Amino acid sequence: MSTPPQGPGPQDHDGSSPAVPGQFPEIAPGVPRYGQYAPEGYVPPNQQVQPNQAGPVPDPHSPPPWQPAAPTPAGVPALVQRGFVMIIAAAIVHLAISVIGLFQIPQMRSVVLDSMAQFPELNASMVDTVITLSFVFNAIGLALYLLVAFNIRAGKRWARMLGTVLAVLSLTMLVGSPFAIVQVGLGVLGIVYCWLAPSREYFKR
Repeated sequence: MSTPPQGPGPQDHDGSSPAVPGQFPEIAPGVPRYGQYAPEGYVPPNQQVQPNQAGPVPDPHSPPPWQPAAPTPAGVPALVQRGFVMIIAAAIVHLAISVIGLFQIPQMRSVVLDSMAQFPELNASMVDTVITLSFVFNAIGLALYLLVAFNIRAGKRWARMLGTVLAVLSLTMLVGSPFAIVQVGLGVLGIVYCWLAPSREYFKR
């Protein structure tokens, strides 16, 4: 019994026979010709991502770009920075006391002259000299506060030692006015911060 001849297979809508896998050669390695079945996992060249075109991988621990980083003094420990602020605050109180004293010069002068009535060898010019010298010493004290504060923040050991000596000497002012007590307390506290363990390594550089 003879096998009946096979008729033409199903055709595409344009009249051509459908493509069979492996029927047509590749245009280039990995690029199938039109009508050929693409290999599994094939990605068109225009959709492939080149390695050098990949963007940087964002750090999950970095803050978002719209959130600016908090500014901090570069390399200054927190306790040293706190001590610097305390010493500057003491300098501000010292300056305030000096400014208040300027407005009290006439009153202080009259009080001193009245108390000197029993000392005829003393005169008003000597009183003015003493008052002037007191303000000169106040200006020197303000300069020392600033000198110690900024050099302590810079990590200078001599500044910490000088500040320690001045803080000990300033303890004699604790019997003065409340403003003087605040001034001394701030200065001493600022020096203490610079001697704590986390701050010592900063002054060993």
